[in-house]
Amino acid sequence: MILIQKLPSSDKTRFVDWRFDILTNAITIASSRSFYDAFQVTISMFYEAYLSLLLAHLEKYQFFDAYIFLANNQDDNIQNNLSKLWIDSLKTSLETINVTLMNLDVIDISFIFGLQLPYEYDSRLDQMHTSNIYNDKFLQIIFNDQIWFQLYFHDQIAMHLAEVKIQLSTDFVFDLLTNNPTRIIKQYKRLFLVEHIELTEILRLFETSLQLINEEQIRNIIKKQWVEIPPSMIQSSEFYTLVLVNSEQFYLLPPKTTTLKKQPIFECKGDPMIETSLMNLIELILSPSVIQQVKNIQQVTTTYSLIAQGIRDLDSYMVNNLEKLRSFLSFVRCLTTLLPHRALEVLKDVSKSGFDAKFHLCSSIHYFITQLQERIKSEQSTVDENIIHRALVKLELDFLKDWLADNEDSYGEILTLMNDENNDLWFYSAKIFTIIDNKLDLTSTLKENHGNLPSNDEYKHLNQSLEIPNISTRKIERLMVNRLHMHLMLSVQGNEIGQQLTDEYPYFIENFREIQSGNKLDVGQMISLLAWLKYYAQMYAFALNNDSRDDVLSELDRFLTNGDTPFCSTIKLFIIKQILQMSKLTLKDLREIYVNRNLLWIRPFFQRLRDQQATNVRQTLILPLPLFECREEFERVRKIFNSTDRNNQLQKVIQECNHTQKLSYAFLCWFIEYYSRFTQSNTEIDVDFICIIQHDFRQDLIKSFTPLGYQFLIDLCSNFSDKSYFQLHYTMIPDDIHKRLLALNIVAVFISFKAQSAITLLGNILFNNQRQMPINYVQP
Repeated sequence: MILIQKLPSSDKTRFVDWRFDILTNAITIASSRSFYDAFQVTISMFYEAYLSLLLAHLEKYQFFDAYIFLANNQDDNIQNNLSKLWIDSLKTSLETINVTLMNLDVIDISFIFGLQLPYEYDSRLDQMHTSNIYNDKFLQIIFNDQIWFQLYFHDQIAMHLAEVKIQLSTDFVFDLLTNNPTRIIKQYKRLFLVEHIELTEILRLFETSLQLINEEQIRNIIKKQWVEIPPSMIQSSEFYTLVLVNSEQFYLLPPKTTTLKKQPIFECKGDPMIETSLMNLIELILSPSVIQQVKNIQQVTTTYSLIAQGIRDLDSYMVNNLEKLRSFLSFVRCLTTLLPHRALEVLKDVSKSGFDAKFHLCSSIHYFITQLQERIKSEQSTVDENIIHRALVKLELDFLKDWLADNEDSYGEILTLMNDENNDLWFYSAKIFTIIDNKLDLTSTLKENHGNLPSNDEYKHLNQSLEIPNISTRKIERLMVNRLHMHLMLSVQGNEIGQQLTDEYPYFIENFREIQSGNKLDVGQMISLLAWLKYYAQMYAFALNNDSRDDVLSELDRFLTNGDTPFCSTIKLFIIKQILQMSKLTLKDLREIYVNRNLLWIRPFFQRLRDQQATNVRQTLILPLPLFECREEFERVRKIFNSTDRNNQLQKVIQECNHTQKLSYAFLCWFIEYYSRFTQSNTEIDVDFICIIQHDFRQDLIKSFTPLGYQFLIDLCSNFSDKSYFQLHYTMIPDDIHKRLLALNIVAVFISFKAQSAITLLGNILFNNQRQMPINYVQP
């Protein structure tokens, strides 16, 4: 009656004049036999409209659920306060009731049950700071009294679950969030104001787990995982136990642990109870009892994957046994791939034997993989053996990574295992090296110390771990050098390379000489020096590729030019390879660019390219070259053409050819060997080399060999003319090539007679008595 008296009609067409409704309402006219019936129907519709409005209002504001809770509560104090709250809330809410709802055939009401306080869901956040439904007295009670706040918090959970559509019971979530007695009301209020996104993700993880377990199982574990000392005692458990000591510090005990000795203080950014619950959730879904009840292997894979990914995305919770879940997931996926039709049966058998993806010894992992390999063979898997091998190697690395997380100081055992030539663990070793790098902070340490490791206990332990006996493959050294080099390069800024090369040049020289000296170095020190030198050499290659003009590049050129050791050649080759990779050029294109640059150390490499071509020819042809007589002179000339100071030495040796026949003949033979390159396919004329001969040595060559000899050398370098009998091409048969080489060798012998002090009979064939070319060879 209060509602009817206080509220006006929703519009000017209904319930204004009863006579008008009797005469105009179609339903009334159709269903009435008399005036009395019409009058009764009109009154009934009037009361029905307001009653429906009231019922919808009561349901929407949760007054029914609140009344049921009120009636069942046995605490007189709470019952009295709740009664007053219920009545005051009803009166207040009726003042703002939406009368237009009377005109609707269907009224939308939130599908939420079990609430304990009456209020509207959509405005619950405002109710924490205003009294639009409750008066100030009840707000103070709710946010200052623990019992009343629990009633409010219970309803917030129920409405949040309904909003995000998570299929968990309110009581379960209430236990999950309130089992930590150290939490205060202010922290609980933050859950729905600041932390609601992460809270929702955590609840979804528990909802996902219901594919494998039931809610009551994990709820019982959550109730038992808390121990406070004093007064309680620690009991052995299959799950993690959260211990609060003297109401101050938390300790997290692993399964089957009953003592706090050697246990670190448990640090958690979020709620320690929630993190412990997540860890125990993992233990539960991995337990043999749960796996034995599984009906579908795909259900296991999906559930494990969703939970693993969800936990990984949480910002406030580390969940230390996450790697165990991910390792188990890798195991399940491996079985699904290798035994698609028998994966579930094998999983149950392995789980029944006590397997939980947790190993105490590194060797136990390898033994387990060996046993699994035998089981897969016995199951007669149809998968290719290479795929089986790769899958098992990857699985073993996942187990090793999880084991290393709990045994960080024992990484040497894994390095030893990886270095074994009988396994391929190095394929997936990046994860292991990442853990070691993060533990020792290797990359930043090398950068700060310019390639040198400090002499502290951590790095001494690293070096001891790298001193692997009976090393044959040296896989670990190579992998670590490449990885550290790559990570050092990731920190390089392109615009700072010139300055870095300048600042670190003294350390480059020092580290270079340290390795080149041949002194015995620790394995760890050798790895760090090599990685740093590769890092510096690649920066130098970058500067060369960008045609940098920094002064330090000239110093580096002089240093590398003077270095003629195998290690120095290796560094040079590495630099050239880096330039090729950066520039995307071929070796031939690179030569055309750098042959005219003022970079001395790189020139012998291009000369060696020609030497290699000549070597290839000698493998198929016996060249008419000095093998005994004039052998020393020939090797001398070859060495001069390969030297960095080629131009100065060539000028001296050409002048010496003017009066030394053996050297003159050897000099000409080197050009014949050079000419033999043209028997190989895709060998083009080296125009730059011919230009050097023509411009730098023309006068000296004419003086020592006469214009005839000079032209002979130019023809050898250019493969003669197209119409010449002596032009070589790769389609020639060896016999034809040999004839031409032999004829040219005879010509070289005759030309060399120019170097004799007195003319001889053979010398007169080409030269006159003054050892010069005649004006006309046709003259008698």
